[in-house]
Amino acid sequence: MVKTSRFLKNLYITIIIVIYIMILVSPFIVKFINFENTEFAEFIVLFLLLLLGFTANYFYRKESKLYEQQIKLLENDRTTIKEKLDGAFKHIGMLNVQLEELSSIFTKINKYPETKQELKNVLTYYTEKILMIANAEWVLLRVVDIKK
Repeated sequence: MVKTSRFLKNLYITIIIVIYIMILVSPFIVKFINFENTEFAEFIVLFLLLLLGFTANYFYRKESKLYEQQIKLLENDRTTIKEKLDGAFKHIGMLNVQLEELSSIFTKINKYPETKQELKNVLTYYTEKILMIANAEWVLLRVVDIKK
């Protein structure tokens, strides 16, 4: 897009320079072609060159506005993509914290509970960690006998 915009700008400047040169040289061209009414011929040539210049200016401004609109759209797209990427990174960070909490749950307890109070403490510990990870108001902990 930038290359096209530069090309368009360079083309416009080239056309304007050529038109200015043609305006300066137009009296000599009219005399060289040897028109009957040189003043009228010069007027017509200058008028056509100025019309060509205004037409080039009109198309250049029109294309410039289109490129500016495209740039604004791309900037908006970039900000939305950046916001989505930031949200994804936040989510990944939250998942990393949850994974660390899960691993700490299973590495924290060193021995099996031997009394009801120890079992209650272990289950309370598990439920607190699970509540923190799940970000919920309540949790249901189910103990399953894997031997059956």
